[in-house]
Amino acid sequence: RIGGQTRVRMGDSKANVKKDPEQQQDAQIQIRVKYGTEGGDDAITFKVKRSTKFSKVMDAWGKNKNVDPNMFRMLDPEGQRIGVNRWEETMEQLGLEDGDMIEAMNDQVGG
Repeated sequence: RIGGQTRVRMGDSKANVKKDPEQQQDAQIQIRVKYGTEGGDDAITFKVKRSTKFSKVMDAWGKNKNVDPNMFRMLDPEGQRIGVNRWEETMEQLGLEDGDMIEAMNDQVGG
């Protein structure tokens, strides 16, 4: 935990990473997932490749928070919902960039 933030690294270890143009296109980015909008910075930072599926980040977030990520509504930096049907898309396909914040909100059922 660094400065109130938890950092999680996903992907290959540095020992297995080779420097070539193809891998540079798949550079690692940092995505932050924050629960709720109230005070405090309890965001978890994930360092992932652009080719990482969003579902992998959500599974790691759920394990870290000890919750089922399917019970939450995930919002991209523009406030648009990232539906469960899109969780198999990669960071690149979702248009997520380095430093982007995903907000996790309680999913409401009913009216």
